[in-house]
Amino acid sequence: MGLFLSLLGVAQVSAQDYRYSGSPISTTTGLTTGRYLISVYSKGQEGLLYWSNTLDDTRFSVSATSASSKTSSTMTASGEDAKYMWDIVVDGEGQFTIKSVSSSNYTSKKGALGEGKHNVLYVSAGNANIGKHQLETLVTISDIPHFTVKLANGVFIDDGADTYFHCNGEGRGTTKDHMHLGYWKGVTTSKDNNSSVKMAFYRMEPEAGISTITYDYQMNGVSMMTEQLIAANGAAFPNLASLPAFCTGTKPEGTVSAGDNNTTKVINVTWNGPFNYSSTVGEAKWYLMTLAKAPNGNLPVVRYNPEHQYITLEQGDYTFTYAKNDQWAFVGNPFDGFKIYNRALPNGRLISSTTMSGTTGKSTLPYVSADELPSGYTDTWDVYEQGVGGGQSAISGGFAISQHGTPANKINRRAQGQDNNSDFRMAYWTGGSDNGSTFTVSQASLPNITLNPVNGTSYASFYVDYPVVVTNNVKVYTGTKNGNRLDMAEAGDKIIPANVGVVLISETAATTAEISISDKTGTLESGSLTGTTTGLPITGQQSNYLVLGRKTGDPNKVGFYQPTVTQIPANRAYIYLGSSNNVQGLAFNFDGATTDINSISATTNKQEIYDLSGRRVMKANKGLYIINGKKCFIK
Repeated sequence: MGLFLSLLGVAQVSAQDYRYSGSPISTTTGLTTGRYLISVYSKGQEGLLYWSNTLDDTRFSVSATSASSKTSSTMTASGEDAKYMWDIVVDGEGQFTIKSVSSSNYTSKKGALGEGKHNVLYVSAGNANIGKHQLETLVTISDIPHFTVKLANGVFIDDGADTYFHCNGEGRGTTKDHMHLGYWKGVTTSKDNNSSVKMAFYRMEPEAGISTITYDYQMNGVSMMTEQLIAANGAAFPNLASLPAFCTGTKPEGTVSAGDNNTTKVINVTWNGPFNYSSTVGEAKWYLMTLAKAPNGNLPVVRYNPEHQYITLEQGDYTFTYAKNDQWAFVGNPFDGFKIYNRALPNGRLISSTTMSGTTGKSTLPYVSADELPSGYTDTWDVYEQGVGGGQSAISGGFAISQHGTPANKINRRAQGQDNNSDFRMAYWTGGSDNGSTFTVSQASLPNITLNPVNGTSYASFYVDYPVVVTNNVKVYTGTKNGNRLDMAEAGDKIIPANVGVVLISETAATTAEISISDKTGTLESGSLTGTTTGLPITGQQSNYLVLGRKTGDPNKVGFYQPTVTQIPANRAYIYLGSSNNVQGLAFNFDGATTDINSISATTNKQEIYDLSGRRVMKANKGLYIINGKKCFIK
């Protein structure tokens, strides 16, 4: 079910001492898994690769510190020393990853201007964009073996050429303007003053014994990711990898011992996100969704419109409907990303180009389609916690969505008009996250259904093409035609199944039926009632239909009668009789007591009277009661 991603790294261990021994590696096969200092030669200058905590996509800086100043002393895998240390993992094909001991972040195969181009970006464990590298040509500089380094799992985005480590910036140091790692096509083995990088690798060994430990990250018993770590004996167990948003796990307690060598520790990961996800669309839980906060305070509805190749987000469009177009489901998992489906289009899911227009993606517009994914597009998404306050968001309970593996490409509500105040659409903003990139989801925001009162009891018919559940004190019935009666059957679970027409009845003071999307299909059978999700014109055909209403000439009698209107409204139930019928109407029949019986007194004496919740009452008012074991309707 999950993506089995194997990562090998060296655990960051507090206060563990390391010391350089031997000589820098001198062959491509000499690079093996372990902890290293990496010396970078570029533009005629050399310095140690250094992790910066503040420079965003230029965190891989070339410091003014020399390798000799560090290899001649003991280094501690914490604090400033850790910023010079890098964990290298070599696979069976000689390709390797580079991970910062200080931050636990990896080099990415993406650069600031796309795959394999410009400043090297960083990613956390489990990210699909972790860069893999390969040593190519040996270049000896001042008697020290250096190597050119190729990006093994990516290419130069513009033309597909091979990409190598280069340096951007000038001079050595740890500020943005000084040399830092970049990607560019082409390579040179000369020592001339050019940007092509040559690297020397100095292996550091711990002074205490070490153990190799595998962390197996599991969700509901399914392995999502494995991470192999080298930890010093006697130190605390390594910290966990950076887990996806809304995921938590706990590392093993205690300290590492020799007995932990070559063992696997299961890390149970739990999901605490704002929605439930599924592995297939058939199992999906459907949600109503909003994006951003309009200036007037409204939360615009995220709604699929088949007439557009984009999604509009107008501030006036903030009321959910009963239509499937408003409903979305998340299929996948937090590690591999989610596909976001819309209920109105079978297999229709949110798709987007991965190429941003400028730095804001204003004209890159996600859309819904069931078609095969085009080249250069994605249909997989990551979610992120959206902080509240501090200029981030004023919408509580919200979250952000970005293209899988590219956290900067967050979906945003953007104005397309010249004045930036009109024609709002779902687009992107790569400059961070705020109100404009905050999503919310809900299952309980469907509009309430208005009930119409008749003599103390309220009624409404209802119909949708997906299951919903009534959540307040209103009962759900369907009916089957039986002569001039409609035999009523109650849904004990209060679920209205898809494509089943129902009658909603309140015997209390409730004037509306509150509904939400149901995760279950329901058991109520359709009977004689059907319905429509759109307005159904019946001009000249009224005698073919029966709709919920009062009997002409006797407004105290409620049932299904021939309509006087020329259109049945959307989401209403009706009975279709066809053109050959003599039926004028059908009265409700509840276990033998119909709504046109008026012979039962509301003050019946010396009889056992119960309401429909099972409570015995002294007097029957208006509504349905059990009198001497028989269900009766009191007008």
